[in-house]
Amino acid sequence: MNDSTLVFIQNDHSSKPKTAIYLYNIPTKQITNEIFPRSNTTLLSYFKPGKFYDIKKNKILWANRNKYSFSLFDENLTETTTLSRTSDNWKSLSDKIKKKASKIKRTNAPEIIHCIEKEFGKTDQLRFAHSIDSNHIALVIHRANENMVYIDVWHQDNNGLKEKYKKLYDDGFAFNPGKVIHRNNIPLGYLAENDVYILKNKAVSVSKRGTIKNPIGLEVKDYFLQNDNYLKTNDYFTQVIIYSHSLTD
Repeated sequence: MNDSTLVFIQNDHSSKPKTAIYLYNIPTKQITNEIFPRSNTTLLSYFKPGKFYDIKKNKILWANRNKYSFSLFDENLTETTTLSRTSDNWKSLSDKIKKKASKIKRTNAPEIIHCIEKEFGKTDQLRFAHSIDSNHIALVIHRANENMVYIDVWHQDNNGLKEKYKKLYDDGFAFNPGKVIHRNNIPLGYLAENDVYILKNKAVSVSKRGTIKNPIGLEVKDYFLQNDNYLKTNDYFTQVIIYSHSLTD
């Protein structure tokens, strides 16, 4: 958070409370403050990629992966802003699965993952939350039933929060195998499947499962075909894709 303070976040589905945010003072080696925000993210934290918090200029952004909600905290861990939206037909993990998984010891990650993955691919999720700068928040949303990944951007000023951009998404790659990939339409699906960092003017997507060094110019069907052929004789490599954006303009 600053030169003398670290922020620690703990998720533990088997404890009460399940989520904690701590401030740790480096010179004194002491925890100086702690809060326990309400969260339904803990079980989904076993699945990567995902990013539920960010820090910019003494503001801590905390989001829930299993529903459309986020909060902002100041340097004293006081909640200054909160937003929760009931999205149309949003599908979360069922209470049955959450209850079953919560009974599994947290040290038994493989069993927890096996329990949740039955529903994981069918749930809607807030995959990433980013403070682009001190006034803009970007949320990467995955809607499972719509097979869609999109970005919402929120702007905050003295008048509060306002949605600046809604549902910025790739236009039908999953349903259009003949579509040609070019520099201005590389699928936003990369932003849900890989580690992603949305900065002020750029978004960086990092994948440890790269197969094609340059997808530009390929039709979607050929891209997936080359993926399959590559993996028959080769291993994955780390791939970085850098997007430019004007989300804060």
